[in-house]
Amino acid sequence: MSADINKIAPTETTEEDYKEFVSRCRWWLRYLGLTGWDIGYRHVADLCDDHGDPCDACCQPNIEGHIAVLSLSTRISESGQSVLSRLAFHEVCELFLADIDGLAKDRYCAEQAINVARHNIIRILENTLFTEKERGRQRAKTHTSKKEKTE
Repeated sequence: MSADINKIAPTETTEEDYKEFVSRCRWWLRYLGLTGWDIGYRHVADLCDDHGDPCDACCQPNIEGHIAVLSLSTRISESGQSVLSRLAFHEVCELFLADIDGLAKDRYCAEQAINVARHNIIRILENTLFTEKERGRQRAKTHTSKKEKTE
């Protein structure tokens, strides 16, 4: 997530903010089932995106090694728990799409590699969103049957 912190009065992030960012990243990683990545975390000053512009947080994946670093800047454009949650979600989504992003940038990418990456994304979404919906239905059925038994 890139915000021009030169135009907005930046907020200093604390060690507690960093811990919250890491906690939220880990939650999203588990939720999306991104367990095949070795993840490191950093809390750094003067964080910049790929274009050299200041940013609040970033994801630096190594696709071949399935290694990534998720970083939070010591100065962010907004403050608050919801901002840290949004930053964590954004960076985990960057990682979620890293394989297909890497293929899109590869000059000599095989069509089969794109198909595999696309289906990996679909499978993850099926295993999270679809499963979550089914769990909700099961809870509703359980709640309804308990209600019927008491009436």
